Amino acid sequence: MRVLFLYPYAVGSVASFVRPANIIKRLLARGVKVTLATVCHLRRASTDINLSLLEFPYLKSVPHVRLFAERGAVLRNTLIVNRLLRSHDIVHLQKCHPIVSIPATIASALSGKPLHYDWDDNETEILRSMISNGVASAGQAREFAFVERRLVRLVDTISVASQRLRSLALQYGASPDALFDAPVGADLSLFAPRRFNREELDSLGVRPPMVLYQGQLEEASFAEAFVECAVRVAEAVPEAQFVVVGGGAKLERLRELAVANRVPVTFTGYISHRMVAEYVSAATVCVATFPDTELVRCKSPLKIAEYLASGGAIVASEVGDVPRMVSGAGILVPPGDIGGLAEGIVLLLRDASLRAKLGALARKRAEQEFNWERTTASILSAYREALEGRGRAQASPSAMSGEARH
Repeated sequence: MRVLFLYPYAVGSVASFVRPANIIKRLLARGVKVTLATVCHLRRASTDINLSLLEFPYLKSVPHVRLFAERGAVLRNTLIVNRLLRSHDIVHLQKCHPIVSIPATIASALSGKPLHYDWDDNETEILRSMISNGVASAGQAREFAFVERRLVRLVDTISVASQRLRSLALQYGASPDALFDAPVGADLSLFAPRRFNREELDSLGVRPPMVLYQGQLEEASFAEAFVECAVRVAEAVPEAQFVVVGGGAKLERLRELAVANRVPVTFTGYISHRMVAEYVSAATVCVATFPDTELVRCKSPLKIAEYLASGGAIVASEVGDVPRMVSGAGILVPPGDIGGLAEGIVLLLRDASLRAKLGALARKRAEQEFNWERTTASILSAYREALEGRGRAQASPSAMSGEARH
């Protein structure tokens, strides 16, 4: 099988490329041939792919084609994708960005090759969350909403990362038979339970007990609640250390919030994914805070899957797919409940046996459900259905009669 994999952003942003990179890795392991096409960000064109090769060296074996982002790019990208499809069996569309989704849809129709859509986030809601800060415009959000609502009726199969996205796909007119469950996963070899000695902890700059929040600190992130609840936890457990792993636009604001609240929080900034795994495994308690919004309800949070795989003692907000992932293997609290978060963290800090019990259940949950092998297997099933569906359509009596008329 030959897959043309379309990704609408630069691959140099490692944090946002984790899902497609892990899917590609496992497709390659199954003998699937992949060509990766990404949007060319001109100011970073020479470094985009090189940055991700440091994190994902197996991408060296993957042919890489650059698409365009400037005015007129949709037409140019359509021509490129249509040409590439001559030597590929199927298109994999990652995210609904019009710069690639419109070319993918047109090229699929022209070539007769099936189109698979991996719907892993509500892109419209992400843009809406950025309007107030000037990062996105209302016009962009409307454009994405128009495409996101219609795309599910134009593709052959859809992998959905969350139950809310499945519900939206059906609401927008997708066929139930076209939907495949593909939640976020973790790399079970990279994120795994382990014990650290004093020297290893010193090299990370941490000491137990350590309470950790992991994730991007971009505009659509929710780390403020972690800093706020750290104030209450520190009052109950003064020896606790707080660490935020990740970087982004909000980093300096979060530093200022920590200083204003007089709580010692260590911020790592952006670090390699391998180093993220080290910090998560070293954590005494892992925290995931979310508000109850449409954006969050659509998420299958990567941090939760990686906490589970690491055997972490988890305290998380009960919203969206989080209960599906954590229930019975961690502590769930109502979204926005800072006091509840703090109580859950303090409970786990004081109860080593409970941490061990929940950590074992968490690892088992990751091994059984939330790992990239399982996610990729589901996506491969979707590819096969798309290919077989196109084959059935071309061999149908109506298709044959159409050929006869010509």
